[in-house]
Amino acid sequence: MRLHVIRLRVRKICEAPLAIYPAAGWDGFIPGRLGRVDESLPVAYELDGKLLAPLTLGQPIRIRRTARNGVICDGDFTSSPVQEIGTDWVRTENSVYLLRILP
Repeated sequence: MRLHVIRLRVRKICEAPLAIYPAAGWDGFIPGRLGRVDESLPVAYELDGKLLAPLTLGQPIRIRRTARNGVICDGDFTSSPVQEIGTDWVRTENSVYLLRILP
């Protein structure tokens, strides 16, 4: 059986209301380096990749990343747990992300 692969572009558009961990600032943020555990990704962070599991309330977004902020960069992305799912957006405990399906 062949599974349907969903490729997405995910862009953090703002911090979630009452975020558990506020968004980091871009000053001093180094992508790929473990930063402070009490901050989430900066606003306007963007990644492309393959969705590893369906979007599910209470579960994190899990993506096999292929690009970060327009630069090819393999890795894994895991968000905080999903709290709300819209037509083209998702709100997690920390962030609101705009989603776009890629070809």
